[in-house]
Amino acid sequence: MAKEAVLWQWLRSGLQGYGHLVRIENLVAAGTPDVNFAIAGNDGWIELKSTATLPKRSATAVFGSSHNLGPEQIEWLVQRAQHSSSAFIGARAAAVFWLIPAAHATLFNSASLVRLNELAVFKRNGRMAADDWAECARVLAKRG
Repeated sequence: MAKEAVLWQWLRSGLQGYGHLVRIENLVAAGTPDVNFAIAGNDGWIELKSTATLPKRSATAVFGSSHNLGPEQIEWLVQRAQHSSSAFIGARAAAVFWLIPAAHATLFNSASLVRLNELAVFKRNGRMAADDWAECARVLAKRG
């Protein structure tokens, strides 16, 4: 199973009960994120990115060339951010998970571990407990 499919199952399972999440496969509109959500009256989007390992060097981009956002994905996320829409990059590398606002999409591909931590509005390392999932849902429920 692809890493993003595993990330989707993990996210859907963890946020079950907090709202409605749907996996989107849009072959017509390039760049459309992977997940649409409705949580606490807020509708939004999450682009999923996943890699199994963290880079050995601290300055190396975590999502490098093989796991990065494509140009259409960046454009889509930037457009949504400019119009105050709730859109995020949901990224996981090894056991670290980040929610990064769409406004930072242009910085994502080159972001080191330290930079991802700075950009994230939500970050957890390791197993997420019920309180962590509740906090993740609260972050997603905020507008813009």
